[in-house]
Amino acid sequence: MKLTCKVTFLSRTQASPSLYLAGKLFGGQELTVGEGARVVVAQTGVIGTAAAIPGIFVFLKLQVSGGGVIEFERGTTYKSPIEIRSVSINIAYGGTLQGPYFRFRSSYLNVAFNGTINADALGYKASQGPGAGSNITLTGGSYGGCGGETSLQYCKVYGTMARATSFGSGGGSSVVNSKFGAGGGIVEVHVEKLIINGMISSSGGAADNSTTGGGSGGSVHLSVSQQVCYIICSRL
Repeated sequence: MKLTCKVTFLSRTQASPSLYLAGKLFGGQELTVGEGARVVVAQTGVIGTAAAIPGIFVFLKLQVSGGGVIEFERGTTYKSPIEIRSVSINIAYGGTLQGPYFRFRSSYLNVAFNGTINADALGYKASQGPGAGSNITLTGGSYGGCGGETSLQYCKVYGTMARATSFGSGGGSSVVNSKFGAGGGIVEVHVEKLIINGMISSSGGAADNSTTGGGSGGSVHLSVSQQVCYIICSRL
């Protein structure tokens, strides 16, 4: 299915999600997800200008209103980022962008108070990843440091502090396909101006102490060329 429009406003519906996009929605140079609306973008989904392709979403303006959610489904590979290119990106109070591996390229990114860019527990699943915990002792996943209860003998540290762009590893698990203990995802931010009063998060998933250890956190990499604002702005 292919739809074409210049300005797209997605409003809240009784059914959830408000939109499940597996086809193409082209021409939406300005996309606003309304208050309380939830949009799920499948691996095959394409939204934005005509320059958008699966995995690369291009806008002039992207707005996530209060309580609105855009959720990008994870694929079978851990290597491909969800790249969002936009002149401006605004995540309002209570708004959420969620996905396993984000790469933002924008002139302006604003994450308002209680707004979230969320890659929590969307990295390697339990028992997976280069720093996976022990399936016998149910230790936590490792990444930049040793996972919980992991001895130095079995600690598997990986990645680099200079450019943190790796997924977190899962905790050890005694069950198959545990819903607990996944590692954190990846968020890369390449912008000119960043205003953040909300949260950018790639935490690991919690443990289930009887079957699964906790996952290690993933990565948040910030590259800001001009200005960073928390409550006070600083020029770079």
